Amino acid sequence: MAVALGDGNLAGLPFAIGSFGLLVYAWVRGPALGSWILPLVIASTAAMALGHNSPERSLLGLILPLAVAQALVGVAALLRPALAGPRLLAVALALYAGAGALTITSAPVPYIDVLDIQQQGASDLEHGSNPYRATFTNGYTAQQTRAFFGEDRTQLREYPYPPLSLLVTTLAHRLTGDVRWALLAAQLGIGALLFAVARAGGREASTALGIATLHFLHPRGLFVLGRGWTDPMIGCALLAVLWLQQRRVRWLGPALGAFMALKQYSVLALPLLARAGRVPRRAWVESLVFAAAVTVPFFAWSPADFLNDVVLFQVRQPFRADAMSLPAFVFGVTGWRAPGALAVVGAVAALACTWSKLGRDAPSWRLPAAMGLMYLAFFLCAKQAFCNYYYFASVVVLAEAATGA
Repeated sequence: MAVALGDGNLAGLPFAIGSFGLLVYAWVRGPALGSWILPLVIASTAAMALGHNSPERSLLGLILPLAVAQALVGVAALLRPALAGPRLLAVALALYAGAGALTITSAPVPYIDVLDIQQQGASDLEHGSNPYRATFTNGYTAQQTRAFFGEDRTQLREYPYPPLSLLVTTLAHRLTGDVRWALLAAQLGIGALLFAVARAGGREASTALGIATLHFLHPRGLFVLGRGWTDPMIGCALLAVLWLQQRRVRWLGPALGAFMALKQYSVLALPLLARAGRVPRRAWVESLVFAAAVTVPFFAWSPADFLNDVVLFQVRQPFRADAMSLPAFVFGVTGWRAPGALAVVGAVAALACTWSKLGRDAPSWRLPAAMGLMYLAFFLCAKQAFCNYYYFASVVVLAEAATGA
């Protein structure tokens, strides 16, 4: 509903309100609506996805049939469960891959430092230069620069992405010339892993495919991809951790290490993972070794630059009045700027609410549920929060649905 109102997409608003009402009814009355809930939510999500305003709208004649077909895949699998399975999942993956490829190759992208910095950082690393010591072109106006960075500057001096993110995007840049192909691969991985997690958790194939379809119909999925935000990679890594926990296989440690090394906010989930008690001690050691193996070399290359770019720059980031957060809303109404520590307070409060509900004997869905609440509280109370953060939060919420409640 927020997406519809923010975009002026009033045509999609009734679908959003209707699906929300059905979810509330199902929550209060139990399974009274049975198998109709998920198909209706998929249909309303598709309506939302097709109505948002972004440069991808210039490709609507091509993306529209792909999105409609994606919704039909999910609904068909739920109404005809015999159709659900790996083959129909492959169709869903192929449809989103086509839409993502069109976005990367054909959609116009307005200037955003996220994509430019990653492209140049990957090129620098390919040529043996340290991206954490580099400077980048500032394409913003003086007014935007002061709002975004809290100071006047003619160049951008920070590469804020951790080394594993840099390595993955550099590989994509080396192979294709565009870092976003790695992000598209991560988005496809999220859909496949949601299906795998749901099946390993005992969900029927039709429900598992419906959950994966919801991810592929995310109203901001192609928007996030087009601008080069890296959050799909950490979402994919988290789902890999949850899936490997279910299967109790050998690669849990490296998967957890990848999750830790891809994005700074991964550290918030570690207390919950420890509390849940499903990561063996050996896997913890392996995760730390993996994260250190990809991080320490870049730190040693230039310690001061690395700390400034990856850690201190995040702390120095100014308050953004255009953020999708409660402090920005309060500022717009009252003019009062909440302290940056409010985000930490929100995360700690969510941890306190969920801590006693977790443990080795708790149902598996409680871990992603606790993570989802914690991340949403953190983002909602943050001085900066944009749709890429909530994209990741939506992956965590779908993981809760996949593991079963």
